[in-house]
Order: sequence, then structure tokens, then C-alpha cells
Amino acid sequence: VSVRLASGNREIYRLANVRGSGSEMKSYYIDLSAYIGLECYFEIVDNGTGDYDTVFVSDIITYYREAPVYGLGETCPNLAY
Repeated sequence: VSVRLASGNREIYRLANVRGSGSEMKSYYIDLSAYIGLECYFEIVDNGTGDYDTVFVSDIITYYREAPVYGLGETCPNLAY
């Protein structure tokens, strides 16, 4: 998953599923508060090479009134840099 600025198409964040595969949905949290007020979009790509590869995406939440509580296993390093 790539997060890009709409103006200029610059990638500001990239994450990948680092917790394995399978049918269980996994939640990840990233802090994009530095980009509040800017138009961004998500680019979702499946780079799988097996016989059956698919990506399911659900519930992209772009704003929390208060910061959510989550564990270290639910964060991803920014792979864009």
C-alpha cells in the first residue's frame, strides 16, 4: 500500500504486510498527521506471484478524533524511504 500526495504523485508512505499471509484480516496504523489538509490517495498493489493471490482491503479510516490505542505489531515501518 502506497500513500501519495495528489499534487505531484509523490509517495509519502509505503507499507507491506509484514505479518505473513492468510485469510485473517490484519490492522495497521500509520501517523500521517504531518499531511493534514493535503489531498492524498492510497495505491494498493498485489505483487504476489503464486497460483492464487488476492488483496482484500477493508475499513480505511483516515481520521481519528483521538489517537487509537494499538500495539507495536500493528505498526509498519515506512518503506518509501
